[in-house]
Amino acid sequence: MRKKITDFYNKYSVAFNIISFLVAIGSICLTIWISKQPVTLPQKELSCITTNSKSLVLMLGNDSNLKLLYGEREVSKPCITSIVIQNTGAYPITNSDFLRPFIIAFGETDEILSVNIGDCSNQYIREEVVENSSFSNQKLTIDNFLLNPGEMFTVDIISDGGIPLINFDYRLEGISKLNLINNPSNQIILTRKENPVSILPFLVLLCLIVVAVIIVMVIVMKKLNKRDAAMFDRLEAAIRKEMQEENQHEQSD
Repeated sequence: MRKKITDFYNKYSVAFNIISFLVAIGSICLTIWISKQPVTLPQKELSCITTNSKSLVLMLGNDSNLKLLYGEREVSKPCITSIVIQNTGAYPITNSDFLRPFIIAFGETDEILSVNIGDCSNQYIREEVVENSSFSNQKLTIDNFLLNPGEMFTVDIISDGGIPLINFDYRLEGISKLNLINNPSNQIILTRKENPVSILPFLVLLCLIVVAVIIVMVIVMKKLNKRDAAMFDRLEAAIRKEMQEENQHEQSD
């Protein structure tokens, strides 16, 4: 058995050396690539996605007798603005993370007609946010809320005209800065942090290259062995023929 292994290794030693060289080069390249990748540690993150104000009325016309009322208040251009608040980090944002209330301020405007909690990931988030929130002096104050990774809730603001300025005031443990996104379209787009690039595809590619090289080297070595065997047979036949001719010549002498 040991002799067979030794013969096999001697037979394909060149192929094994080439494969070992390629694997070593690939390992070095992979190590260098991994060392140059930025370190992306999991972190807390809270994103606020604000959409442009959308008019609730397409056209009023020029009739002076036509009026729009919101409750008992006459309005000229009712609009809706949505703010999506989503946990886009890797860890939950808990109630105890709020060192002070989360405040959304709508600037020096008195055109805010109503503020409501719209779409939510589940009813428990809605109930908690509604219970812990209040609106006064053009500010929405939320004492605290719980959002697991990927969960969200939406704040819908109806105003007479667009809202020129929206500010966020907060103090959260583990979050130094909000991820603020202005979405110019009327479609709410939720975002998540992309995972770091995986090295698995590169390892698979390296393995495929090694397998391909092995197959090619085996095929090449088989062809070389066949050629060497044919040359050896021809050489052996020529030597045998020459020896026969010499024997015949000696016998004739």
